[in-house]
Amino acid sequence: MDFLVIFLAILLIVVIFYMVYTKSDNTKSKIEVDMSAQLADITTDKLVKPDAVSYTYKVWLYVDKPISSTAFIFARDKDLTLKLNGTTSVLSVTTKHESSADITHMITNNFPLQKWVYVVISVDNATIDMYLDGKLVKSVVDMHTPDGTSPIKFGINSGVFMSKFNRVVGASDPQTVWSDYLDGSGSGLSNLANKYSVNLTVLKDNVLSTSVSLW
Repeated sequence: MDFLVIFLAILLIVVIFYMVYTKSDNTKSKIEVDMSAQLADITTDKLVKPDAVSYTYKVWLYVDKPISSTAFIFARDKDLTLKLNGTTSVLSVTTKHESSADITHMITNNFPLQKWVYVVISVDNATIDMYLDGKLVKSVVDMHTPDGTSPIKFGINSGVFMSKFNRVVGASDPQTVWSDYLDGSGSGLSNLANKYSVNLTVLKDNVLSTSVSLW
């Protein structure tokens, strides 16, 4: 009986993943943005409170292949820049300062390839919290004041894809970031386990014999 349960569980998982895969174009999100071409700026008239000192940037990133140089994902003058170094796999945030040199904070030195990664930068006045895949990885004190007249610009990065970019007014707490992460990037297979729970039930003579939770 144990062998039968294991066999049926494996078969069911294969069937479910096949069904999801055939309904999606690939492992990347259908609402992705290809950053190999220049994207339009987000001008201040499209931003809520562009001069706010408490705000959050949220973005899903997918790097298909190694990039040869340091690329900026997005940037805003007198605010901050999100950068990825293709040689060292370092993802970092650089804050802009009028009266002093820019300051760079490393988020991770091991940014993965061919995997959707959720990046959140939460700013609350002088406190900057950095999250990866729903988890707080660094918190720093860095006083900088955004320029309310500057647009958000995006870099040109071949092999880099972006999904669900957003800027919201107000800092984000860990629970909110984690909940957003569980919602996923919008891709097919990558969010299957977050969206569904599957139980395998085996009946013998129409009576429950075994019930196994697959996920």
